[in-house]
Amino acid sequence: MSEVKEKLEEYIKQGQDIYKRMVLIEKINSRIYIPLAQDDKSLNKFTQEFYNWVNNVTFFLSLNFDRSYLSEFHSLISINSDNNNQNIIYNLKNEIFNKISVLNAIKENFVYIEKKNNSPEKKSINNIKSNKIFIVHGRDDGAKEATARFIEKLDLQPVILSEQPNFCYTVMEKFEKHADESDFAIVLFTPDDIGGLQSEEEQKNRARQNVIFELGYFLGKFGRDKVCLLYKGDTEIPSDIQGVTYISMDKADWKIGLCQSLKSVGFNVDANKAFG
Repeated sequence: MSEVKEKLEEYIKQGQDIYKRMVLIEKINSRIYIPLAQDDKSLNKFTQEFYNWVNNVTFFLSLNFDRSYLSEFHSLISINSDNNNQNIIYNLKNEIFNKISVLNAIKENFVYIEKKNNSPEKKSINNIKSNKIFIVHGRDDGAKEATARFIEKLDLQPVILSEQPNFCYTVMEKFEKHADESDFAIVLFTPDDIGGLQSEEEQKNRARQNVIFELGYFLGKFGRDKVCLLYKGDTEIPSDIQGVTYISMDKADWKIGLCQSLKSVGFNVDANKAFG
């Protein structure tokens, strides 16, 4: 049995344990049930335990399955904070039951899902011919290094143009050669420049001009699905790139989003290696 399936079963069991305790509250006679339901400390404990479980499962699904499974896990009722305590517990119980059902469905179809994720056809459909990931960057060496090292942990090969031998190529020839050998582009939008309209006094943080040029190049070469834009701070994002995945590197989960983008186009990414 794979480690992924074992972890899936562990989360199902954790969810079932929380659910059983919630059901037990409802079965207690009204004299005991009402104080428990109206006890903010007890309610906060259940609510916190529930959301901790949801966050852990969300992280797990993001690393190991397609986005569709994560969307299904989240496309359920939400807890309304305006409800009274008894209604909140009732809603929590129903929501965790539904989420457990989603996990059980994944478990029942695990063999099929695993074969689909690892099938050679998935790579061929998306024209994945190498494990090279081109990293477009500006002057933020920290962002560049963090991205490159993470890509290496995924058993993929980061391509940073300045680190490749020049031979007798012009800059453009060198760029085109390594772009042709890559199958995905990560574009780092870091606040290295400032700019704005001549008629406006306010100047905005922007990425380097070469970064913007190379973003357009890879959008034309690979299509939007195989380009992921990582940005930092308040760097201005071009307004005409709808459909391109862009992720804030200031958020703790930026690596999860990048894993999802790579998996969605056919890369055989085992994120457990990177986060393990």
